[in-house]
Amino acid sequence: MLLVATVILASCFLTAKLWKRLAKYVMDLFTMRNIIGPAQLPLVGNAHQFEYGGAAFYRQIMELGRQYQDHPMFRIWVGIYPIVVLQKAKSVESILSSSKHITKAFQYDFLHTWLGTGLLTSAGEKWHSRRKMLTPAFHFSILQDFCPVFSEQSRVLLQVHAQTEQNSEYVTSVANMSEIVMRRLKNPLYYSESLFARSRLSAEQNACLGVMHAFTTGVIAERRADFAAMRRRKRLTFLDLLLFESETGAKLTDSDIREEVDTFMFEGHDTTAAAMTWCLFLLGRHPDVQAEVHKEIDAIWEEGRLSPEGHLTSECLNQLSLLDRCVKEALRIYPSVPFFGREAAEDIEVDGYTITAGTTVLALATQLHRDPEYFPEPEKFNPDRFLPEAVRGRNPYAYVPFSAGPRNCIGAKFAQLEEKAVLCWFLRHYDVTSLQTEEEVDPAGELILRPAHGIRLRVQRRNV
Repeated sequence: MLLVATVILASCFLTAKLWKRLAKYVMDLFTMRNIIGPAQLPLVGNAHQFEYGGAAFYRQIMELGRQYQDHPMFRIWVGIYPIVVLQKAKSVESILSSSKHITKAFQYDFLHTWLGTGLLTSAGEKWHSRRKMLTPAFHFSILQDFCPVFSEQSRVLLQVHAQTEQNSEYVTSVANMSEIVMRRLKNPLYYSESLFARSRLSAEQNACLGVMHAFTTGVIAERRADFAAMRRRKRLTFLDLLLFESETGAKLTDSDIREEVDTFMFEGHDTTAAAMTWCLFLLGRHPDVQAEVHKEIDAIWEEGRLSPEGHLTSECLNQLSLLDRCVKEALRIYPSVPFFGREAAEDIEVDGYTITAGTTVLALATQLHRDPEYFPEPEKFNPDRFLPEAVRGRNPYAYVPFSAGPRNCIGAKFAQLEEKAVLCWFLRHYDVTSLQTEEEVDPAGELILRPAHGIRLRVQRRNV
């Protein structure tokens, strides 16, 4: 009898939950009927129309953006779940600048098995406390301390011929995991944890998680072994800060530390690697700009501006104004993170349209960065878009490679400094020529915007 009663209660609960979800679906259909978008099927939405591969899906989303480019937003449906896509600066500002709508879209929950509820995926008080705790690790003084590390590791990159080596198991697992998450995003059946757990993708995900978690656990253990020496330092790096807090009263478990390390290992290597790849591709397509970048970089060595140990300093990197503009322009055309998702905390009016509470709202950076109102000839590579006089007066939400507002990327300055340092060392020693056109390169719209099949570059050593 107890078993029968339990089954009946569970069935009633699931039925009530389903009816509640369906009722919201009907309400969302009615309330957001004026938001333009492709025709959808009842209950299925647009899920049956989504392209399977990352490159094809990217082309599809970009085509939708072009189709509705005169509108501040458009909507798509994944089953019974609406997604409103914003592609104009004022619309994006209304969401990203808000302290109300700071909870990530529920689709970010698909990352929990990998990243836990670290800084990227957490919400509420946990996010506020972690953000406050970790902010000192990205202070300017800490970034200065990393410049010798950037220089040393850039030299290693040049010496080991990394371009001829296979990707590490960790890097491969990150790429595979990103693809798995994107496949879940496009398939409403996989929104159910129980259905996903029975799929082949779940087994593939578990294999990736084993590799990635083992790697970060090893990194933490190695750093913990040096804890005594570390705690004597005046300035603590990101991982040092987490370990220090866990040892001095903060309630941080090993799991808490790992979820933050997993988050920053993913966000800190994949995004910057993609950004540098796209920047080299674009410089390889524009040899005139590359020649000017070479002159700017060569001046650092010729004028003896390196540190006594032969490292690039933060002052050196801040003087690379053209390289800085090239990095920013590459991130405009090919933003490392192509979209940012938020959950509408309440019914909101955006540009005269009502977006219902609980709706996933996406800021589509790839389309936002191509708005001709702010970026004339948007497909053209033009670093001068980021001259001070060109930036002055531009809506800051027209360009959001690191998101914007209260949940902007905590490591944005770190990432830009790292990218400039590595590119500086590389371009000091090499000249690059792109062997493909923009039309021939296939960007894959996954968690990170990466070339689907790599990029073909001719790399020639310079006589320096």
